Amino acid sequence: MAEEKKEPVAKKAKEGIDAGENKEKGLLSGLNNSPIGGLFGGRPWILLIAVAFVIVILLIVIIASIAGRNGGSQGGISTVEEGILTVGIVVGGDRYAAYEDNGSLSGIEPELVTSLAEAEDLGLKLIEVDTVDNLIKMLDNGELDMAVGRISTARSISNHTISDAYGQSGIFFVTTLHDYTDSLDLMSGYSAGIMSDMAELSKELSGYLYISPHDYTSIITLGEDIVSGKISFGLCNERDAITLVKGYPNDIQLQQAANGPKEQYVAVFRGRNNPQTLIFNAIISDYMDNLAIQ
Repeated sequence: MAEEKKEPVAKKAKEGIDAGENKEKGLLSGLNNSPIGGLFGGRPWILLIAVAFVIVILLIVIIASIAGRNGGSQGGISTVEEGILTVGIVVGGDRYAAYEDNGSLSGIEPELVTSLAEAEDLGLKLIEVDTVDNLIKMLDNGELDMAVGRISTARSISNHTISDAYGQSGIFFVTTLHDYTDSLDLMSGYSAGIMSDMAELSKELSGYLYISPHDYTSIITLGEDIVSGKISFGLCNERDAITLVKGYPNDIQLQQAANGPKEQYVAVFRGRNNPQTLIFNAIISDYMDNLAIQ
């Protein structure tokens, strides 16, 4: 059988190049003969360059948009006031929050929220609020980014994000002067005024079932009723107990419940699943580690 003649490789390559050139010439010729080609003065290749340029610009815009969204989801923190962490705080004049002689705030809570603002590279605005109830209302109204003020986990809070606990304290007995009662044991039948925020926690005290409890929402009224003898003693948190002793230094004293339950203190952040809570929890963890070392 006769041997098949093979075409030289160089010849095939040349034919490929010629085919490509013919295709390109055909495209340019088609554009030149079209109404569009006439707009470019016989130079239809300008249209190809313009189209390529538009495509490149569109790609850049799309990539920038995607990068912006990704950057915002990772590093962007939504705050009530741009660039500012707005924090509501109840100042009780104790180790959690108190004013210095120069008017600045010090204590556990100001220290923690300052660390959060620094971690997020935000400015810090502290707004003093009189009660925890008003703190929660301001969060509900979108006026605050977060709230601190010895807010107990015993409090029912919905539609907001709660941090890990950064402090704790027990229930306090508030009694008349020289009455050192610190347990409900052997207090069967005695009348006890119980602040509403301590109502559930107080039920965990031994002997609770045998006293006569009375609910109070005003610490002032509780103090008045203790001094007048209307009730035998009061049960409240540490901050309220200190307030009463300061108000009635010659009539009232306080002592922590012996072997009683403790309330845990948390920060509350605006909205559900607030990412700032994760950062704050890391700050709390570091704070607790430092306490353990001391």
